[in-house]
Amino acid sequence: ADDGDVTGKLSLQGTFVVNVVSPFASSGDYGFYRVYQLLSQPFVISVNKNTQVLGAAGINLFTVSVVAVFKETDASVFKLVVLTESAEYLQLSRTGVAAGLAAFESSLEPNDPSPTMSSFTVADTAENDGCLNNKDYICSQLWQIESPGDCSSDASEYIDFSGDYTLQFTPVCRTAEDVGSDLALYCDEWLSAHSNIAAGVGLTATLKWRDEECD
Repeated sequence: ADDGDVTGKLSLQGTFVVNVVSPFASSGDYGFYRVYQLLSQPFVISVNKNTQVLGAAGINLFTVSVVAVFKETDASVFKLVVLTESAEYLQLSRTGVAAGLAAFESSLEPNDPSPTMSSFTVADTAENDGCLNNKDYICSQLWQIESPGDCSSDASEYIDFSGDYTLQFTPVCRTAEDVGSDLALYCDEWLSAHSNIAAGVGLTATLKWRDEECD
């Protein structure tokens, strides 16, 4: 049974039953049986409804993670490198989406100095052309986020970028030259059938990172 869109979950409900069955008489099978119930246990299997659907290889269609945080020597800006991975026939673009982060939720306490969403700058294009060819069944791309990293401005002894980062992307199909005509055609049909995903997806990465050197 579906518990509806209110909770954002799809639930399969049922009851697990274990019975002991024996013939009504030991002298023969008369079509009647004794039944004794050993166990009756209701269960619910619940999964989230979201855009992280599975690709052809059984992997998540979209994933995102922060893979590096660094500051170049004498620079006052920190750079966060974000890795996105999508199914082999898809590529992510930031064309037509709002600049900056779609959302940012710091994991720090309210009184702790933390960056705000407006302090982050997100690159409009990926750091690599096309896809990183490290795996055949996914398209990997690197993106860069920048944020000021001057401790003295907040009179703080550290910089903490811990929190949830949400970026908006537009999925586009890769060319037939890259993935073959069959996958390119499949992608066109798939995006046409999933207009909500074709219109854009928001991907969230969780980061836990603090610089206590603050130099």
